[in-house]
Amino acid sequence: MIRTIAKKEFLENVLSRKFLLAFILAVIILGTGVVAMCSSYEEKKDWYDTQLNSLEQQLENGTSGYTAIAETELFKVLEEPGALSTLISGQQTTVQLGLGTVGTMLTAASSSEETSSSYTSPLWERFGMLDLTFIIGFLMSLMAIIFSYNSISGEKENGTLKLTLTNSVPKDHVLLGKYIGGTASVLLPFVLSMIIALSIVAVVVGIPFSSADYLAIGVLVLVGCATISAFYLLGVLVSSLTKRSAVSLLVCLFIWIFLAQGIGNVASLTATATTSGMSYDEYRQEYLSISQEVMREYGRENMRQALEIIQERQTALATEFRAQQEAQLNVALSVSMISPAESYTNVGQALAGLSSAEGEQIQEQVSDYIAALSKEYTEWAAAQRENQGGFPGQDGENFFRPGGVTNGGTSETFTPTVHLEDYYQPWGISERVGSVTNDLVAIVMFNILLFVGAYVAFLRYDVR
Repeated sequence: MIRTIAKKEFLENVLSRKFLLAFILAVIILGTGVVAMCSSYEEKKDWYDTQLNSLEQQLENGTSGYTAIAETELFKVLEEPGALSTLISGQQTTVQLGLGTVGTMLTAASSSEETSSSYTSPLWERFGMLDLTFIIGFLMSLMAIIFSYNSISGEKENGTLKLTLTNSVPKDHVLLGKYIGGTASVLLPFVLSMIIALSIVAVVVGIPFSSADYLAIGVLVLVGCATISAFYLLGVLVSSLTKRSAVSLLVCLFIWIFLAQGIGNVASLTATATTSGMSYDEYRQEYLSISQEVMREYGRENMRQALEIIQERQTALATEFRAQQEAQLNVALSVSMISPAESYTNVGQALAGLSSAEGEQIQEQVSDYIAALSKEYTEWAAAQRENQGGFPGQDGENFFRPGGVTNGGTSETFTPTVHLEDYYQPWGISERVGSVTNDLVAIVMFNILLFVGAYVAFLRYDVR
């Protein structure tokens, strides 16, 4: 009986106009979004190749400062665009580190103006890109609501529900059949549009996916199906609690707007209200005032000591401010888990390597690398001063005191034995999935609680 009801529900939905509309919208929006993101990926890849060649050429031309070496290694690893960026958009991790005694700031790309961050076309910044998280969190969730809002109340209004139950069909069979058939009818356009989108990326455009990428895509599809299922069950629950389809639709849309669109603002306001700390303006003012206070205390005659203290205090302040921001983000992410759509966004960005948790891990690993590289450079610089009567500059040039000589009249080049791969261990699929365990559990719990709620509401539903 469950199979019969599920088949009937599935065919009614698939042969309806709303299914055709859902399929067309899913294909058009996901297809155009993927094409746009492929174009953006190729632009970033061209920019990456150009900047990497420039950095490597600078090293080949004799640049020996450890900051230049660190910039090149960090850029090579952290700035290369991933193939999953053709499906998931987000802010790429940026690592900021203090280098040397003067506190030079190094990003994951470079400290220069031209390479301070990944290149993104103004077109994509202005108009944005419709990625997979948008398809699930907005389009497919809305379609699930439209398919399910009248699944119970609509049949009551038509009189078909009473007719079905008079034939000794158990209520739980009716509900389960409607859920299976209805959810399958919503998932079908999503799965078909995903197949078309992946064909565009891998076959037409020719962007290579690794086995890990395909595994991540598989997880994204499965979690996306669970997210769509949660919204479909929401519609069934509301439909079981209301007597008219019009009322059910209004209630479903109100809840959907909150879960799909409004929860982000609620989470941000909650995080700001519940966590204490300084504003960015306060942080900036205090950061700049440190230099003035230290210089007044030590004076220019103790410049070297003053610079070291300035960097130490500014680094401590920046660490404190960053920890405050991370605390606010964690609170906001916890609040946002009351929405399946936001939980799916967190999962998608984590699998694409764009999560804040992975960013924090990268920051720690790169900090260890920079500290080790700086220590080795300092020891090398001391040996150079002792052996050659000069001192090497921080950014690559070797400066010598008058009368100083070099070995054979040539400048020595700093060649590190410390490399980024000794410290940086990129996350695999298991670590990325583990970082969003709470979001995955939240999506599963949504399905369970909403199904139980719909089950209880339908059992108590008066069909007269």
